[in-house]
Amino acid sequence: MTERGKRVYAMKLSQFEQYLREKLQELRACAKEIEEIRVEFEAAFKRELEAWQERFSYCYPLIKGDRSVLPGEMQAQLAQIEREETAKIRAEMTELTTRLSTSRAEMDQQAAAAEAARQELRKSNPKLDKREEGLKARIVKLQNQYAELYEQEEQLGGALSWLTAGGKLRRLRREQKQVKEQQAKALADLEKVRTEWAEQVKTIGEAQAELGARWQKLGIEVARDEARLSFLSANTGALAEQNAIQRLLEELDAPPPVAGELGVKLGELAEHNRIRAQYEQGMADVSLSLGLMQGIGTGLEKFGASVSKVVGEQRRYNLAQVQVPVPASAAVINQTWKFVADKLHDEDYMGRNPLAFSEVIAKYVSNRLTETTIQRFFEELGAALNRATSAWH
Repeated sequence: MTERGKRVYAMKLSQFEQYLREKLQELRACAKEIEEIRVEFEAAFKRELEAWQERFSYCYPLIKGDRSVLPGEMQAQLAQIEREETAKIRAEMTELTTRLSTSRAEMDQQAAAAEAARQELRKSNPKLDKREEGLKARIVKLQNQYAELYEQEEQLGGALSWLTAGGKLRRLRREQKQVKEQQAKALADLEKVRTEWAEQVKTIGEAQAELGARWQKLGIEVARDEARLSFLSANTGALAEQNAIQRLLEELDAPPPVAGELGVKLGELAEHNRIRAQYEQGMADVSLSLGLMQGIGTGLEKFGASVSKVVGEQRRYNLAQVQVPVPASAAVINQTWKFVADKLHDEDYMGRNPLAFSEVIAKYVSNRLTETTIQRFFEELGAALNRATSAWH
C-alpha cells in the first residue's frame, strides 16, 4: 500500500480485498467488546435498581403519610409536581372522552353499514329469484317445444321422406336448431343469474365479516378506554399524589436537608438516581453503537464480497494490476473500530464507569458516524473501486 499525499491511500486490488476483510474483523472485535460491556452494564443496573427500590420503598410511605417531614422548599416542589400530574391526568381524561366519542360514532357507522348491506341483499334476492324462475320456466317451455318438433320429424320420417316431405323436414330441423340455440342461451342466462347471486352473497359476506371484525375491535377499545376513564375519574387525586411523590424521589439529585434516617435514605436515593441515570445512558449508547456497527458491518461484508468477485475476474482473465485509491476520509472511519476497541478493552473498568464509556462512544462513534458520513463512506469506497477497474474498459 502506498500513500499519495495526505488524501489518498493507493493499494493493489488484492490488498484492498484483504484490507476490507481486516477492517470488518476489527469492527466485529469492537462490537464484541461492547457486547461484553453491555453484560456488565445490565448486571450493575440490576444491582442499582434493587438498591434504589429499597430506598424508595422506605421514603415513599413516610412522605405520603406526612409531608411535613420534608423541608418547606421540597414541600412546595412536591405541590407543584402534584399540580402538573393532576393536569396530565385531566388531559388524558379529555383525550379519552374525545376518543370514546369518536369510537362510539364509528361503531354506529359500522353497524349501520352492516345493516345496509343486509337490506341490499334482501332487496336483490326477490329480483334475482324472479329472474331465475322465469328463465327456468322458459327452459322447460323450449324443451317441450323441441320435443314436439322432434315428434313431428319422426312422423315424417321414412325411406322416401326426403322426396315426399323434404321441405317440411328442412323447416322442422331449422326450428329445432333455433329452439336449441334459444335453450342454450336461456341456460347461460340462468347460470349468470346464479353466479351474480353467489358473488353478491360472497361480497356482502366478506364485507360483513370485515365490518364485524372492526366493530369488535372498536368494542374492545371502547371498553378499555371506558375502564381507564372511570379509573382516572375516581382516583384523580390519589394518582396525582402518587405520581408526584414518585417523580420527586426519581428526580432527586442531591441530599436534601432532612434529619434522621429519612435524610440518610434520601441522600442515598439521590446518589442512586445519579448512578442509575449514567447506566441508563450507557445502555442507550450500547444499543446505538451496536446498531450503527451492525449496519456498517453488513455494508462492508457485502462490499467486500463484490471486491472478491472482481479479484476473481482479474485472476481468471489475467487482467492488468490496478491501484485502488482509497480516500483518507474513508480510511479514518475504518480505523475507528480498533481505536475504540483499545479504548474499551478494560470491560471491568467500563462496567463500573458507564460515563467513561458514553464519553468514548459520543466522541468517536455517535457524533462522528452520522447517516450522511456513513453514506459518503460507502460511496467513496465504491467510487475508488470503479476508478481502479475503469482501466480495464
